[in-house]
Amino acid sequence: MIRVGITYRLFLSILAATCAAVLCMFLVMHWSINRGFLRYLDTMAQAGMESVSSNLAKAYASHGNWDFLRAEPTYWVTRALHEHDGPAAPPDRQGQLHPPRLPLVVLDADRRPLFGHPGKEDTIKYKPIIHNGSVVGYVGHLPPRQFLSPPQLQFLQHQKSALIAAVLGLVLVVMVFSLPLARRLIRPVRTIAAATRELASGRYAVRVPVTSSDELGQLAHAFNAMAGALEKNEKARRQWVGRHIP
Repeated sequence: MIRVGITYRLFLSILAATCAAVLCMFLVMHWSINRGFLRYLDTMAQAGMESVSSNLAKAYASHGNWDFLRAEPTYWVTRALHEHDGPAAPPDRQGQLHPPRLPLVVLDADRRPLFGHPGKEDTIKYKPIIHNGSVVGYVGHLPPRQFLSPPQLQFLQHQKSALIAAVLGLVLVVMVFSLPLARRLIRPVRTIAAATRELASGRYAVRVPVTSSDELGQLAHAFNAMAGALEKNEKARRQWVGRHIP
């Protein structure tokens, strides 16, 4: 059976405690990065719903009903998004620029789906589409986690990679410094152990330096007191033997 010395046990204890703390920190920061970034994307998406709702309301006003959206849902929803995003040209009707999925859900006034798959509505915040003061429909943005773009995924991956690198670097630093620290903490114990062996062999004049006022310092002080008492008793014994035994 391999015997592990107290130095290495202390080293492993320091390393284990640090790794546990670092792991907790990593999990919290990983959760925070994901949650914070998705919350930011959701805020940006909700801010854009006003413009998308307005664009769909204009299209509704031009056609008088939602038949145009039922006939060409992807075209009109993509067009509303493009008009919101800026100067990019809207997609043509042949679909060269049509994305495979769009992060929007459009409902009519009775909340029947016109575009997209609502799923659990409690996860979607809807913006009313208003025409002539009446609500003619609703538009909502699906949760961002379902529609992360490649650049957004790359950004998240870079953040996570940097976090992992920082965690591994911190663990490496702890490994480098914890072993010398453990040896330094154990050094007074080794000194007292060596002095104890000398004391057991009859060298009662041995003393250990008291370098601190903590428990190890108190132990060193107690050892010196014990060694002094033994030395005094040994001198007294020798004097008694010298007086009574010729």
